[in-house]
Amino acid sequence: KGEAEAAKGEAEAEASKGEAEAAKGEAEAARAQAVTSKGEASRRHADALSASQAAEAEARAQLDRCRSAHASELEELRARMSAEEARSLRELSEQCGKEQAEAV
Repeated sequence: KGEAEAAKGEAEAEASKGEAEAAKGEAEAARAQAVTSKGEASRRHADALSASQAAEAEARAQLDRCRSAHASELEELRARMSAEEARSLRELSEQCGKEQAEAV
């Protein structure tokens, strides 16, 4: 009877040992999965950051192009206004000269 109980105890101990080893294997697999998941998350974060930086650089470049285009348009407008003002002044001067000649 004692031998049977000892054998039973040994069998239970072996079963517990097997369960512990299985649990240890599962824990190691879970840890490996967590490391993999963390690496993937880090890679996705780096990719997102890179994409964000590229988008910001493109937005800055587009803003610079717009500023440059508007500066050119503004310079053209100023030149046209100056030419228009000069033409108007000439016309007024000519008109005044004609009026003075007629008055004399």
